[in-house]
Amino acid sequence: MIKEQNNTAMKKKQDHTTLSADKLKKQYFFILGREAHLAVAELIVMLGKTNLSYNILANGREVLIIEAEELPKELFAELGGMIKYGECLFNEPAIENLKAEKFISNIVGEKMMFGFSVYALGEMPLGVLKSIKSKFDRFAMFLKKEIKQTISRVRYVSTNDLALSSVAVLTNKLMREGGHEFVALVEGGNIIFGRTLAVQDFSEFRHRDFGRPVRDPKRGTLPPKLARVILNLVGASKDTVVLDPFCGDGTVLTEAIALGYKKLIGSDIDLGAVANTERNTEWCKKVYNQNTEVRLFAADARRLGDMLPPQSVGAIVAEGDLGSPLRARLTRSEAERAIESISVLYRETIKVLASLLERGGRMVLALPHYPTEAGEFGISFTGLSFDELHLSPVDVWPKDVPKNLGRFGQLSSYIYGREDQKVERQIFIFQKM
Repeated sequence: MIKEQNNTAMKKKQDHTTLSADKLKKQYFFILGREAHLAVAELIVMLGKTNLSYNILANGREVLIIEAEELPKELFAELGGMIKYGECLFNEPAIENLKAEKFISNIVGEKMMFGFSVYALGEMPLGVLKSIKSKFDRFAMFLKKEIKQTISRVRYVSTNDLALSSVAVLTNKLMREGGHEFVALVEGGNIIFGRTLAVQDFSEFRHRDFGRPVRDPKRGTLPPKLARVILNLVGASKDTVVLDPFCGDGTVLTEAIALGYKKLIGSDIDLGAVANTERNTEWCKKVYNQNTEVRLFAADARRLGDMLPPQSVGAIVAEGDLGSPLRARLTRSEAERAIESISVLYRETIKVLASLLERGGRMVLALPHYPTEAGEFGISFTGLSFDELHLSPVDVWPKDVPKNLGRFGQLSSYIYGREDQKVERQIFIFQKM
């Protein structure tokens, strides 16, 4: 388990904490993705791998702020669930009190492109945030005039939304030399101003999704960002042998290659899926110039014990079969029948996978979860003894952050799904004891 440092910030509301003015030397903000709870869980696991001492100082539905030693530059680039991250610069109670010098001091070079974004740190009325953004835009015009006194090439990147998207930040070159995105993190009567250091490279994820040789939407496609998140949740080193027993078109394995994992094993009961995975992993190895060892074969996951030695893999990461596409959400009786049928399959599979996992290794499984008008239905583990399998559910959620950022299920699992989705994913984390 990750050892959290004591939170030195005092809580003001249930969903966020107050950032004290004297602790801005090494503070970083993270802008959370759509599935905020998964983004936070992923970050906590990845921070644990760095062995950095850190405190969670503040959190809202959009933002997480930590105090830490200087973060490794490669950390954010490996995340799948975060949109942006940056450094906190200073506090100010109101836009009207802003001084141009505080922003100009961050400017170097002979040209400048900049943009402003506003995020809520805690629960804030939309009207208040829009008012702050409007004032921020007016201040931007003043700032632009001030900067032009010393730099002739100045451009302000505006948006009608509260915040610039990662696409807008990258396409407007705000992460290149001379570019800046400044953010206002609004918390009640206080505003924390920061500067973005990096944004998620949407083009890389899109290239691995749509640019790979084989993409079969009929089979069901695991989003590369989600594959990256569940890979990171195992918290394994890049030398760890990773197994995906439901490899499909190879999304988990291609993300592992892009991350630099050295040894991968993939299997699927469908021979065509294995062939697709082979094409996609070979393509990915060339694109990222990786010499990853990838072993692939067709097999029923319940028979993998006949093909792999006990305790031979250090991590298992997989998405189970979500079934055929549905035209509408299932009724209660339909969901109960579906869950009863597939639960038998996954209980048998987990028994085998547990025997393959070495001690201390983690297993992260994304399994079907059915929302209905009569309630939600996930995999039943009735009759499965985790003690006998030496498996323990892992709760990576930080104690200082309330569980109001997303939906959680049994055994400290995470529910991943859009509002209108017919079949969702329930993500379980287990560790071999």
